[in-house]
Amino acid sequence: MGLAPARAASFCNLAHAAAVREQQVSSIPSRNLGREAELEFELRRTRDELAAAQAWMRQAREKLGMPHSDP
Repeated sequence: MGLAPARAASFCNLAHAAAVREQQVSSIPSRNLGREAELEFELRRTRDELAAAQAWMRQAREKLGMPHSDP
């Protein structure tokens, strides 16, 4: 149970990182395609990490008997 607050903070950090990376990708000039591809990769990786954190949170809520709050 001691890891739950740290995991929740990590979840919030991942959500923020995904939003920042998405904004970075959308603001890149077309002449910088290499950096765009790099940011797209980082964004996909961050989204994957976020999905894993969301799954962990769902499982933790189920184990604790808490209601689901996923959108």
